[in-house]
Amino acid sequence: MRRMLMSGESVTNEIIRAVADETDRDPVDLQPFGDSIDADALDALVSNSSGDCVESLTLHYEGCRVTIDGEAVTVEDEARPRVSD
Repeated sequence: MRRMLMSGESVTNEIIRAVADETDRDPVDLQPFGDSIDADALDALVSNSSGDCVESLTLHYEGCRVTIDGEAVTVEDEARPRVSD
């Protein structure tokens, strides 16, 4: 699942919503994001990145591989089999 980052929206909130959608769960049923990742630091890193610092960042949360680039959050549920193109 790929979710576009909206201007002014917290990347942390986008990650939580994308993981909830990918795993068919309610966001409130997920482990608190701040227990795993420093959400403020992540938001600051992504929002201050002008393309010169961070091209992409990958992390694992709730059994999902989450990749953040300059324009989107991509989530793959690691428990689901991958489908070939």
